[in-house]
Amino acid sequence: MRNLFIRSLALLIIFFAALALPSHAAEKYLFYHGYDYGSQAVYNPLSMTISATFDVLQINNLTNDLSTLHLANGFENVWANFIDPLPAVRQYGYKQFFSSEIFPLGLAGDSYQYVPNYTLHLIGGGMTYIATAEWYEFHGYPKPRLLSGVTMAAMHFFNEALENNAFDGPNVDPIADLWLFDPGGLVLFSFPRVAEFFATTMHMNDWSPQTLYYPDKHEIYNNGQKFSFKYDIPGLDRWRIFYLAGAEGIGGFSYKLTPTDDISVAAGIVAHDLRDVPNPGGARKQTVTLVYSEAIFWDRNGSLLSSLVFGGNRGYAARLNIYPGVVKVKNFSPGLIFMLRKNGEFMAGINIIHAPVGLAAKLGSF
Repeated sequence: MRNLFIRSLALLIIFFAALALPSHAAEKYLFYHGYDYGSQAVYNPLSMTISATFDVLQINNLTNDLSTLHLANGFENVWANFIDPLPAVRQYGYKQFFSSEIFPLGLAGDSYQYVPNYTLHLIGGGMTYIATAEWYEFHGYPKPRLLSGVTMAAMHFFNEALENNAFDGPNVDPIADLWLFDPGGLVLFSFPRVAEFFATTMHMNDWSPQTLYYPDKHEIYNNGQKFSFKYDIPGLDRWRIFYLAGAEGIGGFSYKLTPTDDISVAAGIVAHDLRDVPNPGGARKQTVTLVYSEAIFWDRNGSLLSSLVFGGNRGYAARLNIYPGVVKVKNFSPGLIFMLRKNGEFMAGINIIHAPVGLAAKLGSF
């Protein structure tokens, strides 16, 4: 099993690294600027990989107990489907595969699998590839795009293995992601005009929350990968249309308080429970149930300083994320997280710059 994992990961890394275009000195950084405050202060290849890998554990009816995950089985089953994809696609159904996983053609409530494929894997993955390459370049690493390609390959494979978890059999989701959308995002954002469009016209940023580890029960909280978008409204200098993509799709407006600081307010839907959909061909098909959520965000130069989210997934009633750079004690500025769950349970966490995850504690119930 160990040798299978090592060979699988090595081959996938070569696959992605081969797509990584040669690095050229950029005239400016588009997505990573080295800020020592906000979400950028806690962004690094390891924290990004953890946020993306455990993204699916935001779903309410999936365990967030790390000791119960079936990663070895996930690695094996994802690789089996990746290396020989046609049997799984055949069992799933070619028409259904292309209409629900590849092209935005499926309109039924259980046929929207293409939505995260485009938002998280193609666009989000492409942006993350450039941001991570910029992180490597900013910190003086050689061959930053090659390193980013390797990082992205490992992240994508871990992500798919965790999503697969204990399932054993034909699974087309990693086929669509690993063969098409993940490498497609890397190639797409390697075109400077595409990357610059999302950076300067869509004002795209990574606004992932600060992942927390609860050591008493080996649980993970406040996890997930999120991407913010802001689009200028003609004639309204201070206002922009706002959208946050991740397990949720919430939209609203951003208002420029100062030349550097924005406040954004949004509402919409978020994935709550994951459920299996009967599929005559036998291949795995899943969809999500949705619940309502609303949020308010404060950012500086695109780096998220704090967020307050109401409702949503994982049983949260409210979550407050305060990133480093807001609360300061002399030269120490931690990230602070406060979470109230619908069952009255109150949790708090602390995160520091350069740490891949923060630590959580349960403080009682209301």
